[in-house]
Amino acid sequence: MRWKFVALIIFITAGYASAQWEYGGIQISGDNYFTGDLTAISDGNTGIFAAWRYYPQQFDPDIYVQHLDSAGYELWPHGGVPAVIEPHGQYGPRLALDGCGGVIIAWFDIGRNGADYDIYAQRMNVGGQRLWGDSGRAVVVSGTVTRCCYRI
Repeated sequence: MRWKFVALIIFITAGYASAQWEYGGIQISGDNYFTGDLTAISDGNTGIFAAWRYYPQQFDPDIYVQHLDSAGYELWPHGGVPAVIEPHGQYGPRLALDGCGGVIIAWFDIGRNGADYDIYAQRMNVGGQRLWGDSGRAVVVSGTVTRCCYRI
Protein backbone atom coordinates (compact mmCIF):
# COMPACT_ATOMS: atom_id res chain seq x y z
CA MET A 1 0.00 0.00 0.00
CA ARG A 2 2.83 2.40 0.83
CA TRP A 3 4.41 1.99 -2.64
CA LYS A 4 1.14 2.92 -4.35
CA PHE A 5 0.94 6.11 -2.29
CA VAL A 6 4.52 7.12 -3.15
CA ALA A 7 3.94 6.37 -6.84
CA LEU A 8 0.74 8.45 -6.79
CA ILE A 9 2.54 11.43 -5.26
CA ILE A 10 5.31 11.22 -7.86
CA PHE A 11 2.75 10.98 -10.66
CA ILE A 12 0.73 13.95 -9.41
CA THR A 13 3.71 16.24 -8.74
CA ALA A 14 5.66 15.34 -11.87
CA GLY A 15 3.17 17.22 -14.03
CA TYR A 16 3.93 20.49 -12.22
CA ALA A 17 7.71 20.39 -12.45
CA SER A 18 9.39 22.51 -15.09
CA ALA A 19 12.91 23.59 -15.92
CA GLN A 20 13.82 27.04 -14.64
CA TRP A 21 16.81 27.59 -16.92
CA GLU A 22 17.31 26.92 -20.60
CA TYR A 23 17.86 23.40 -21.90
CA GLY A 24 21.54 22.44 -21.70
CA GLY A 25 22.28 24.91 -18.90
CA ILE A 26 23.73 28.41 -18.93
CA GLN A 27 27.27 29.29 -19.98
CA ILE A 28 28.85 31.43 -17.30
CA SER A 29 32.53 31.25 -18.22
CA GLY A 30 32.30 33.79 -21.02
CA ASP A 31 34.18 31.87 -23.72
CA ASN A 32 35.31 28.41 -24.70
CA TYR A 33 38.67 28.30 -22.91
CA PHE A 34 39.24 25.27 -20.71
CA THR A 35 37.52 25.42 -17.36
CA GLY A 36 37.25 22.97 -14.48
CA ASP A 37 36.79 22.56 -10.73
CA LEU A 38 33.26 23.97 -10.91
CA THR A 39 31.60 24.41 -7.53
CA ALA A 40 28.40 26.18 -6.53
CA ILE A 41 26.40 27.00 -3.41
CA SER A 42 23.07 28.62 -2.69
CA ASP A 43 23.33 32.34 -2.04
CA GLY A 44 20.92 31.91 0.88
CA ASN A 45 18.13 33.50 -1.10
CA THR A 46 17.00 32.13 -4.49
CA GLY A 47 20.23 32.26 -6.49
CA ILE A 48 23.66 30.67 -6.47
CA PHE A 49 27.32 31.56 -6.36
CA ALA A 50 29.50 29.54 -8.73
CA ALA A 51 33.30 29.36 -8.92
CA TRP A 52 35.58 27.58 -11.36
CA ARG A 53 39.16 27.22 -12.55
CA TYR A 54 39.68 29.14 -15.78
CA TYR A 55 42.59 29.18 -18.22
CA PRO A 56 42.62 32.58 -19.98
CA GLN A 57 46.06 31.67 -21.30
CA GLN A 58 47.45 28.22 -21.89
CA PHE A 59 48.95 27.91 -18.39
CA ASP A 60 48.41 29.27 -14.88
CA PRO A 61 44.67 28.96 -14.26
CA ASP A 62 42.75 31.58 -12.33
CA ILE A 63 39.65 31.29 -10.13
CA TYR A 64 36.54 33.08 -11.39
CA VAL A 65 33.26 33.63 -9.57
CA GLN A 66 29.72 34.43 -10.73
CA HIS A 67 26.46 35.21 -8.92
CA LEU A 68 23.28 34.01 -10.64
CA ASP A 69 19.67 34.72 -9.72
CA SER A 70 16.92 32.10 -9.68
CA ALA A 71 16.19 32.63 -13.39
CA GLY A 72 19.86 32.08 -14.29
CA TYR A 73 20.67 35.72 -15.03
CA GLU A 74 24.21 36.82 -14.24
CA LEU A 75 24.30 39.40 -11.46
CA TRP A 76 27.99 40.13 -11.99
CA PRO A 77 29.79 40.91 -15.29
CA HIS A 78 29.43 38.29 -18.02
CA GLY A 79 32.17 35.70 -17.80
CA GLY A 80 32.52 36.09 -14.05
CA VAL A 81 34.87 38.05 -11.85
CA PRO A 82 38.43 36.94 -11.03
CA ALA A 83 38.73 36.12 -7.33
CA VAL A 84 42.45 36.79 -7.48
CA ILE A 85 44.85 38.58 -9.81
CA GLU A 86 48.15 36.70 -9.55
CA PRO A 87 50.39 35.18 -12.23
CA HIS A 88 50.61 31.79 -10.53
CA GLY A 89 48.15 28.94 -10.84
CA GLN A 90 45.08 28.70 -8.62
CA TYR A 91 43.09 25.47 -8.27
CA GLY A 92 40.23 23.82 -6.38
CA PRO A 93 37.91 26.67 -5.39
CA ARG A 94 35.62 26.23 -2.37
CA LEU A 95 32.77 28.56 -1.42
CA ALA A 96 31.12 29.74 1.80
CA LEU A 97 28.64 32.54 2.42
CA ASP A 98 30.01 35.58 4.25
CA GLY A 99 26.75 36.39 6.07
CA CYS A 100 26.44 39.81 4.39
CA GLY A 101 25.16 38.82 0.93
CA GLY A 102 28.58 38.00 -0.45
CA VAL A 103 30.78 34.93 -0.66
CA ILE A 104 34.19 33.73 0.53
CA ILE A 105 36.28 31.74 -1.95
CA ALA A 106 39.25 29.63 -0.88
CA TRP A 107 41.68 27.92 -3.28
CA PHE A 108 45.05 26.22 -3.65
CA ASP A 109 47.73 28.55 -4.90
CA ILE A 110 50.87 27.06 -6.39
CA GLY A 111 54.07 28.90 -7.12
CA ARG A 112 53.44 32.15 -5.27
CA ASN A 113 55.71 31.11 -2.41
CA GLY A 114 57.87 28.60 -4.23
CA ALA A 115 56.62 25.38 -5.77
CA ASP A 116 54.38 24.34 -2.87
CA TYR A 117 50.62 24.51 -2.51
CA ASP A 118 49.31 27.16 -0.14
CA ILE A 119 45.72 28.11 0.65
CA TYR A 120 44.43 31.60 -0.02
CA ALA A 121 40.98 33.14 0.31
CA GLN A 122 39.04 36.09 -1.07
CA ARG A 123 35.85 37.76 0.08
CA MET A 124 33.54 39.14 -2.62
CA ASN A 125 30.73 41.52 -1.71
CA VAL A 126 27.21 41.37 -3.11
CA GLY A 127 28.31 43.58 -6.03
CA GLY A 128 31.21 41.32 -7.02
CA GLN A 129 34.09 43.45 -5.73
CA ARG A 130 37.15 41.84 -4.13
CA LEU A 131 37.26 42.93 -0.48
CA TRP A 132 40.61 41.37 0.47
CA GLY A 133 42.76 43.00 -2.23
CA ASP A 134 43.70 41.68 -5.65
CA SER A 135 45.81 38.87 -4.18
CA GLY A 136 43.39 37.62 -1.53
CA ARG A 137 44.64 36.64 1.91
CA ALA A 138 46.96 33.83 2.87
CA VAL A 139 45.25 31.22 5.04
CA VAL A 140 47.87 28.46 5.13
CA VAL A 141 51.38 29.10 3.86
CA SER A 142 53.34 26.10 4.95
CA GLY A 143 54.53 24.18 1.95
CA THR A 144 52.92 21.06 3.39
CA VAL A 145 49.38 21.44 2.04
CA THR A 146 48.08 18.71 -0.25
CA ARG A 147 45.36 19.42 -2.81
CA CYS A 148 42.96 16.78 -1.51
CA CYS A 149 42.29 17.73 2.05
CA TYR A 150 40.79 21.10 2.93
CA ARG A 151 37.33 22.49 3.67
CA ILE A 152 35.91 25.88 4.48
